[in-house]
Amino acid sequence: MDTAPRWATLSSMPFRLILIDGEAQPSQLSIDGPLELGRDPHCDIRLLGDSASRYHLRLEPQSGGVLVSDHRSRNGTWIEGERLNTPALAGDGSRLSAGGATWVILAEEQLQKCIIADGGLSLKAITAAEPRPWAQGDDPAELSGLHALTRRLAALDTTNERAALLVQLCNSWMKSDRCCIVRKHQIISGSCSPRLAKRLATGQQARLLVLGQELRGQTIAAEAVGSAATLPLAEDCWLLVVRGLDGEALSSEEFLRLNRLASEASPYFAQRNPHPLSELVGTSACMQRLRERILRISQADSTVLISGESGSGKELIARCLHRASGRCDGPLVTVNCAAVAPSLFEAELFGHEKGAFSGADQARPGRIRAAHGGTLFLDEIGELPLELQAKLLRVLQEGQVEPVGAHQPISVDVRIMSATNRDLASEVAAGRFREDLFYRLDVLRIVSPALRERREDIPILAAALLERLSKQHQRPPPALSPEALRILCQESWPGNIRQLANTLERALVLSETTITPADLELSTIPTASSETPPPPPPASPK
Repeated sequence: MDTAPRWATLSSMPFRLILIDGEAQPSQLSIDGPLELGRDPHCDIRLLGDSASRYHLRLEPQSGGVLVSDHRSRNGTWIEGERLNTPALAGDGSRLSAGGATWVILAEEQLQKCIIADGGLSLKAITAAEPRPWAQGDDPAELSGLHALTRRLAALDTTNERAALLVQLCNSWMKSDRCCIVRKHQIISGSCSPRLAKRLATGQQARLLVLGQELRGQTIAAEAVGSAATLPLAEDCWLLVVRGLDGEALSSEEFLRLNRLASEASPYFAQRNPHPLSELVGTSACMQRLRERILRISQADSTVLISGESGSGKELIARCLHRASGRCDGPLVTVNCAAVAPSLFEAELFGHEKGAFSGADQARPGRIRAAHGGTLFLDEIGELPLELQAKLLRVLQEGQVEPVGAHQPISVDVRIMSATNRDLASEVAAGRFREDLFYRLDVLRIVSPALRERREDIPILAAALLERLSKQHQRPPPALSPEALRILCQESWPGNIRQLANTLERALVLSETTITPADLELSTIPTASSETPPPPPPASPK
């Protein structure tokens, strides 16, 4: 009769010790030699719990697993819930507890088949599936419930409202510990740690991931995940359902219900604009670099400073960046700092309570709170008054806003983008802009290229602008003569795309079927950056 402990595994593979509960440093370590664990700073793994002894236990790799020895510790060492009295061999999947911490011993070759995350987090998919169509014999009550869900989803206006409804339904159906909906690694509804969400929302198919006797130790350790279901709702949008180590693992039947639920709900989570950078027109090298930078920055949630000349498309860049980010389902609120009267700016930006000042007959949330869950774009940030810069700094540092007349700050979740055509570093040196706010805003930077730096894009831009302007004026788009196009490509365009659009609109109105050089009526404003002098204005008809 085999009397070996149920946690012993005969193998000759290397192992790794991974922390799944309690406090210890480091949280994981390869067992490639003898390891000492205890409260003493000189131990290989330092135990931080109150019940740890100075030198608590020792691990040593063996041909059949890992030999665990207790150093007569005050509170003992445990393997799979059994107190260790003599040195014993532990193998793949064994759970080890000592000094208020719990680890799992995993074979290195098994870890290579898992989803690995920071701090020793891993999961192994045991089931992957695509949505299955309804068939005869399926539960009609479940079908009726899903149809009711789709009707409720269709009645809601925003993706965030639909996400909240779906999370509420999943929590009631599955009794999950954590449930959330993730878009581009950003949680738009529900509760889950960002790290766990980022690790789970991967792949192409729905997956069931379970910790069980068949997959000993296959868990996301620091998150204490016992089982999880990951279900795609749309491109880069996922429904995640997680149960902890203490709960019953998600079953295949529950996974099938969730998969059907996600399949029915997925049309309501498809993005309205599948190409967030479609408005960026141009094939030049600087435009290709700009697209790459926007896509890379969209994966972060840090503040962004967009600099560039007036009329070069800074607001368009902010709009594309918002659409490409995980906050695309939230609002994009734009504030032109140069267009708001200084006396009204504080109330406009931070909101106000009823009766806070003369004329405040009702409370208003302000632009920052209106952007909650999304993005706040502050155009011409260099025009922001100094006294308001300190308040904006608090929003960036602490995520709180205090309306005019209020006595308690209100927490907000916004990403702040700002734009300027000024040199903010020079403004700081001149004392017109706060240095601390400048460094808070200037975390990630995007430079909008001037039109004269991408002349090869002018023919494409001109065609796109003429098509848009023709729709506005309700007339067929005119052709652009070669001579007119040559002049457009030679211009220095100090006003950039805005000046080009105005020129083409003027030409559209004045032309018949073809735009000629005479229809352009280009201005002759001298600029230091002009490379080719503009042609003289056409003579006035007599």
